[in-house]
Amino acid sequence: MADTDTKSQNDELRMARRGILELAEARGEDFASVCREEVLKIRRKLANIQRFRKDAARTNERGIPYAPFVDRVEDYVTTRADVEPTLKRFQEMIS
Repeated sequence: MADTDTKSQNDELRMARRGILELAEARGEDFASVCREEVLKIRRKLANIQRFRKDAARTNERGIPYAPFVDRVEDYVTTRADVEPTLKRFQEMIS
């Protein structure tokens, strides 16, 4: 299975390299400068994605996510069997 994965990855890399070579040729630029530009584009996209994820959860000024305050645990958990699902729901709310 690992051989198949490696083969498909190598095929993808060859196709990507061929695409970049064609792009460089069409622009009249060298391979390295086109690669550098493509890497910078990808880095900018990744930076935007990470910023979005980071800002998606509301936090206080110290970066701690807001969580609902539980005044009476009994309102949420009535039996021991309720504990795990309730904790899971709270975890999902604050993540």
